[in-house]
Amino acid sequence: MNSEYLSTAAKQLTKELLWKLAYRHRSDPDKADICLYSSRRGGSTLLMEILAANRGMSFSDQPFGLYTASGPNINRLPIFPYGQIYAPDEQELALIREYVDGLFAGEIPANVPWKFWARGWYRRTDRMTLKITDAKGLAQWFDESYRAHALVMTRHPLAQSLSVQRIGWQVTGKGFLRNEAYRRDHLTPELVEMCERIYAQGPSLTCHVLDWGLENLPLIKGLRDNPHWIHVSYEELVADSSAVVSMLARSMDLPDEARMLEVAGRPSRSTKRSSTAATVKNIRSKDVKDLLLGWRDKVEPALRDECFEVLDRLGVRLYGADSPYPDTAEIGRPLPERVAATG
Repeated sequence: MNSEYLSTAAKQLTKELLWKLAYRHRSDPDKADICLYSSRRGGSTLLMEILAANRGMSFSDQPFGLYTASGPNINRLPIFPYGQIYAPDEQELALIREYVDGLFAGEIPANVPWKFWARGWYRRTDRMTLKITDAKGLAQWFDESYRAHALVMTRHPLAQSLSVQRIGWQVTGKGFLRNEAYRRDHLTPELVEMCERIYAQGPSLTCHVLDWGLENLPLIKGLRDNPHWIHVSYEELVADSSAVVSMLARSMDLPDEARMLEVAGRPSRSTKRSSTAATVKNIRSKDVKDLLLGWRDKVEPALRDECFEVLDRLGVRLYGADSPYPDTAEIGRPLPERVAATG
């Protein structure tokens, strides 16, 4: 048997044993859990770790992820094309509800913290953050079914797509095109044809930007329709950590603001594992301008315009080509102050 598979199985077994023997989670009915929605390479690991800096907060890292699935979740969830869950039927939704109940109750250890020697690990917890990258289409269902804060995180589509492309990850948007309910809810026949044509041309930055658009289209509509949903951009978290952390603390009753801010200044686990050395260095040195604008020199103007034409046709105009920051007026939110150095 491949040694890599043996190593992975041993690691997973260790995690589950530690979870069962050394960890206790009991939900506090007076404290709302958190559903954190984001795209891959969108900064959500950093934000998850910031939230987990609060004593008593646990997390499940991508509990719906097909590519991060393990024993605790692989046999509990229905499988959707490319792992993108959208509009499950009644039987599928019953499976998902049972699974989510187990996650919030701390009974299912799906990608949970297990390094008991690491700073920020708590033996007893009473709140849970679900970091959701592959079931963002369930955000409205979560909002209606559970007492949990909806926290939506976005990152500039070119920056996020360049990161995904560099790592060599597969496209995901084809899964939405194969979902009849998604096409009915969000796309016209002309848009379906455009998307199919782009994907048929093979791997490209445009394909990954299209992924970003299809993934975030339901969330952007959800933000417009649900003023109580909280929006955070990766750009403003990096550029003005203090203001964003303070907002999160107020909005979701998070008491350990100082510890959250400390974590915000460190590279996340996924950054250290999957980012370039230059990116890690920029985070540690707080080189905000390069972190937020580095993508500009990596994309030719013609390709940049092509990518934003695709997003414009989808009706996803949260970000533009001239600024790293989102235009939050697009989701019915006031425009926050910008950091002049990165404008």
